Amino acid sequence: MKKRLISRRGSALGLVLAFAAPSSVLAYRSGPPPGANGSTASGGTSCRICHGSSAGPGSVQIIGFPTQYLANALYDIDVRVQDSTKFGAGFQISFETATGTHVGTIIQTDMAGTQVNSGWLNHTSTGVNNSVANWFSMGSAAVYHLRWRAPAADLGPIRAWAAGNAINNNGTSAGDIIYLTSLAADPPTGGCCDGTTGDCVDGAMSDGCIGDQLTFHAGRDCADLIASGDCQRHRGACCDGTTGICRDDVLPEQCAGDQEAWFKDTPCAAFVCEQHRGACCDTSPGAGGTGPEGACNDEVLPENCVGAQRFWAKVTACADFDPPCLETPGACCDTLDGTCAENIFFGECQGDQRAWTEGALCADVLCDATLGACCDHDPFGACAETTKAQCRCEKCVWNKLRACDQIECLHNSIPTVSAWGLVVLTLLLLTAAKVGFGRRPEGVVSNT
Repeated sequence: MKKRLISRRGSALGLVLAFAAPSSVLAYRSGPPPGANGSTASGGTSCRICHGSSAGPGSVQIIGFPTQYLANALYDIDVRVQDSTKFGAGFQISFETATGTHVGTIIQTDMAGTQVNSGWLNHTSTGVNNSVANWFSMGSAAVYHLRWRAPAADLGPIRAWAAGNAINNNGTSAGDIIYLTSLAADPPTGGCCDGTTGDCVDGAMSDGCIGDQLTFHAGRDCADLIASGDCQRHRGACCDGTTGICRDDVLPEQCAGDQEAWFKDTPCAAFVCEQHRGACCDTSPGAGGTGPEGACNDEVLPENCVGAQRFWAKVTACADFDPPCLETPGACCDTLDGTCAENIFFGECQGDQRAWTEGALCADVLCDATLGACCDHDPFGACAETTKAQCRCEKCVWNKLRACDQIECLHNSIPTVSAWGLVVLTLLLLTAAKVGFGRRPEGVVSNT
């Protein structure tokens, strides 16, 4: 056996139906419970859960509800229930958004015949009795009067939901007919004023007039807005974050600098215009030492962060830099042997024979080994133009970027014959003296 799920309101009304008696039916003559008009807020529940029938020659009408509402506008509305086969009528009405939120304000104009009940307006027993008494004079119909004030803002489409109960006045629910209806009112149109240009567009919807410089005026046309001065270019305060100076009555295009901030319809006196501070990253070679990190400082004024290798970030901390503050890598050429390496930082390319080019690839630089005059000072040596790496003999001296004819390459001299003779004679004399002193006669005693 399938179970039927119904709303809480449906459950309450079902209990009433299950235990219905003339006295309980007569109780609804004083007004139905909230949420019995089939609206979104009622979950679709209506008086039909008790009265059942929905087929008949009559109808319920909502008269005076606009097809397009204006903000805060008042509308006189009638709910008319008509059925030539019945003798009186009750009603219930509500005004809701698409999600079932009650909107606007229901204002009673018939205090005796109507009553507001938790967002719904419905009949009273006096209202039903009056409808019975005047039924035929009203053309087999009853009319209930009310006033509704639209919301102050655009809330999207609003729908009026009404239920009309045409009764046979027999004191029970049997034989009554429930009629349901609803009408929708679109959001208001009006003039859309562009405060940047001063242009105005008629017939705009509020959801189509959204922007920092756009202002929507519901129910007003552009001619009225321009004549009254309500649609004109916005002016405001311009704060220069570089200097901390503020200017009043400025158009937005006059405040378009990177360090300038414009405040619509606001005077300078309404806020404090301070100089911007931020992080200063110095990516110049060696700024951060020997590593790849650049030098970064917080709370720096823009005028204190000037230079081709420096960049300043407004209202930013060094830790927030993304990517981090790093030096620019480049190509490192070792002129000792003509080798080149890429993505090398300045601090990693140090030495007399190394040349670093910022932001370059090896293909972008000329990396040849440096030539110089290599002088071999050996007596039999010579001079040759070569690299320092190839000038490695014991008595070789390398002269960077010099040719052999530009240096004096002296060689150690070879000893001559006479020089060799003196050397030999000296050695012989030393040897003879050593021999002479080493062979004294035996028995000779020196007298002292």
